[in-house]
Amino acid sequence: MGIVAAVFFSAVFAVAVTFLWNWLMPGLFGLPEVGYLQALGLVLLARLLVGGWHKGHRDNHGDHFHRIFKRKDVPGSDEIHEPGDDFREFWEAEGRESYRKYLESR
Repeated sequence: MGIVAAVFFSAVFAVAVTFLWNWLMPGLFGLPEVGYLQALGLVLLARLLVGGWHKGHRDNHGDHFHRIFKRKDVPGSDEIHEPGDDFREFWEAEGRESYRKYLESR
């Protein structure tokens, strides 16, 4: 059923791409008009370049945010590195004193 749905939506998108391309691109950029099969090729190419073909793939954490901030400085660590941790550590160690000196110098 999924394959049938994918083929159906690709066909619908190809019709939309054909119409929109032929309406906009020749007038705006001087590009040639495309046929249905060329538009279908554009839909497939865009899917390959932008969307990929994976089906809802997620990592073990299930959250892109946590993948970004996963500790990479400790080999084999699965510890999650929250974005504010570095700032809090800096502020406690040096920030208050540095900020006080900055204010005095103004």
